[in-house]
Amino acid sequence: MATSSISRVPALSADQELALAEIVGEHFGVNLSCAEFIDRLHLLCEDIAGFEAGELAGEMVQRIWIAYSRQGQ
Repeated sequence: MATSSISRVPALSADQELALAEIVGEHFGVNLSCAEFIDRLHLLCEDIAGFEAGELAGEMVQRIWIAYSRQGQ
């Protein structure tokens, strides 16, 4: 049986997810497309201890995207 070399990052609280959305907005602007946002989020997470080699869960990315997209309203 093959093992995956991709590790999942630890779960984040709602406040931590919101903080990541705000950081992306502050650093890259609040008008990114979803694809651009995800790319920037992954770039940002590479610099956070514990996230640099992990894979963000799709559900987590979706929640952070929703929080991010509300900033531009």
